[in-house]
Amino acid sequence: MEWLAIGTGMAIVLLFLSSKPAVRYSLFVLLALMLGLWRFEASTIPRNLRFLNPSGFAYERAAPNPYRDYLSDRIHQGLPGDEGALLSGILYGERSLTKESRDAFRTAGMSHLVAVSGSNVMLVVLAAMHLFGLFHLSRRKTFLLLTGVLVAFVWLVSPQAPVVRAAIMGWLIALAPVVGRLPSTKRLLLVAAALFAAWKPWSLVYDPSFALSFLATAGLMTWGKYFDDYFEKRIPWTSLREGLSMTLAATLMTTPYAAWAFGQTTIVGVVTNLLALPLIPWAMGSGLVALALPFEPFTLPAKGFLSVLLWIANTAQGLGWGSWSGLGVTPWFMIACYIVIWWAWRKLSTYK
Repeated sequence: MEWLAIGTGMAIVLLFLSSKPAVRYSLFVLLALMLGLWRFEASTIPRNLRFLNPSGFAYERAAPNPYRDYLSDRIHQGLPGDEGALLSGILYGERSLTKESRDAFRTAGMSHLVAVSGSNVMLVVLAAMHLFGLFHLSRRKTFLLLTGVLVAFVWLVSPQAPVVRAAIMGWLIALAPVVGRLPSTKRLLLVAAALFAAWKPWSLVYDPSFALSFLATAGLMTWGKYFDDYFEKRIPWTSLREGLSMTLAATLMTTPYAAWAFGQTTIVGVVTNLLALPLIPWAMGSGLVALALPFEPFTLPAKGFLSVLLWIANTAQGLGWGSWSGLGVTPWFMIACYIVIWWAWRKLSTYK
């Protein structure tokens, strides 16, 4: 700790004394590295964690919340069984599906649908912005109200990595016009990663939800645009082209990590997600109606959409192909895969 403090102090002094941009940039990177190492040293790391060993991951569970329990009980009044469990998972990440259904979603590559992710936060932000727009509020008032909505939503679902990442990015994007700046999504992704890592530094290595969330988002920002341009003249349907591009981009970036972390990978998820993702907004919208009015006929639309999602997962699991488990992927093979992906992206983007 002493040498970190001394090194940080020297980096700060030299940063202010130097006038050359290259030197100042290098000192700034060094300072960030020193502060990061200090945060690792000062933080309380969970026990029994093993470096680059997936058996030592720290899986965070949602903290008990009486309001979330109340919502789950209300949902199950009108939608008992896996339909209600699936709806609570889609809306706020409640993990109450049966083991059979969890296995089916994992095999079908649809596990991300039953966990709160950036898409949930995006829908919350869009709904809140639309609602506030009806009252013709100023940017500053809209930003303050949106801040309260994001804090309340993160508190409800518990501060998990995908939620916090998306909330930070959504908050910064809303802040940009207030302070007169143009947001850069790639830069905001790095800022969100840095802020979350400063809060929970062990998440960089030991939290798979952290890694998968940022890898998927990075894939959408890079390969998603490339695939969309590639399919533009080949697939005339915009919604199908965008869905395929997003699914391929996220799958490409998360597959090496998932194969190493969980010993399982799937390609059937490309098809299942194309079928399932368009249904999610409808399931969420009708699910909110079922939550407000948990009795027939108001629960029937939500039950229909949720039953179709369950059918897609169970059908994909019953195919018996397109999914592999028990893979012994080493961390070095995973790293090599990402080096190849990065190299391919650099080559393709430079050529374009």
